[in-house]
Parts: sequence; C-alpha cells; structure tokens
Amino acid sequence: MHIFNYASYAQTLELGISKPNMTKIAKALFEPIISMENVLNRNGNPYTITPTMAKAWWGQTSDIPGNIKIATGIPELIDSIGTYFYENIIDELINPMLESQMYSAMLNLIRDSDLQKDEIDGLLQYYASNDHDEFLGRAFLYAVFLKDIKHFIGNINVCIYSYMSIVVF
Repeated sequence: MHIFNYASYAQTLELGISKPNMTKIAKALFEPIISMENVLNRNGNPYTITPTMAKAWWGQTSDIPGNIKIATGIPELIDSIGTYFYENIIDELINPMLESQMYSAMLNLIRDSDLQKDEIDGLLQYYASNDHDEFLGRAFLYAVFLKDIKHFIGNINVCIYSYMSIVVF
C-alpha cells in the first residue's frame, strides 16, 4: 500500500513532464489555492512558492501549511479545479508523449493507496469517464489535504483575522 500525499502525487505527475522541476511543478499545482484571497502566510501576505518550500514538500521534510490544506475543501476551489488543471497542467505542463506513462503510474498509485475506497472509486470514475482534468485535480486536492492533517491540525495555532482569512503561526 502506498501513502498518498503531495510528494507521491507530484513525483508521479513528474513522469508526464518533459523537463521536470520541483519548484515549477509546485508553483503550477498550488496556484489555484495560494491565489485565493483568504489563503495567507503567517505574515498575512499571499504565499509565494519558493524553491526551499517546494524541495521540503517534495522531500517530505516539512509539512504543507495547515491553511493551504484547509483551503482544499473550499467548494469554489473544488468546483473549479478541473478547469484549472485542464488549462494549466494538462495543456501547459504534461507532454502528450509522456502522459500515458504518467496516467498509468497515477492510476497504480491511487489504486494501491491508503485513500478510502469511496475516494479511490470516485477518482477512478473520473478517469474512466475521460475526465482527466477532474481526475488529476481532485487527486491533487486529496494529496494535499488528507495526509497528516489529523496530526498537523492539532499542532497549529490558527488566527482568523478577517472574513474567511486563515493564518497559521
């Protein structure tokens, strides 16, 4: 059984990218989350994905901030993630010559993951329906949110300082 988290997801997605770069991948993947006006860093500013952050998340040496994880459950994000992935990930990052290999590896990762059966089935249904944008987008949201959130959420101090703004200290 594989652990399904951001690192395993991004490293599998990388198989479909011609010139992979962990920072470029992280910036593209996290953009729809960090561009939301209510997802701010500890200083109250929008996040900027740095090479240090990308490397730490890729290598699992640092947790993704809790407010980014929490934002993955915002309905507007969930509803728009397929469109974002179609326009910015599938069309811009994925090489058509490498996509078959990447999808095969992603399907194997998901099928043999620690996701709940209904989550696995839902993702596989998107893929079977040829909704590859929803498949990759929703899998990404699961990968960011599901791992470590139960352990991580207990160890953060959250300050809600304006309507729907969450800052982690």
